[in-house]
Amino acid sequence: IRQQNQNQNQKRQKKLKKQLRSQFLWRRQLQQRRMKLKSKKVPMRLCVGCGEMRPKKELVRILKDPDGKITLDFTGKKSGRGAYLCKKLECFQAAQKGHRIERSFGCRVSETVYEEMKDALQAELAGHSEHLS
Repeated sequence: IRQQNQNQNQKRQKKLKKQLRSQFLWRRQLQQRRMKLKSKKVPMRLCVGCGEMRPKKELVRILKDPDGKITLDFTGKKSGRGAYLCKKLECFQAAQKGHRIERSFGCRVSETVYEEMKDALQAELAGHSEHLS
């Protein structure tokens, strides 16, 4: 009788293990399906020049650092207040003409700073076009 009880207990344990294993595998498959359905969100930013929403990687960051100096940040990782601009001279000129960079930062931007930014943008565009060809 003891042996029969032991055999029955072993059968029950095996059955329970199978059920638990199948539940675990089912949960894992469900999680994998959910992960496949979720797509990564692409951070979008507004171009100061043309006013279009574009992916952050397609834009150049204009940076006002804590010292108040305004420069272009091509990495997008420097600390400070930022505004975004398309990698086009037309957008830069529109932002300059409409004083949109000044409005974004709440301060005056001198012509020398605009010239430095324009030169840096042109150099980046020239370097970027060399990589493409």
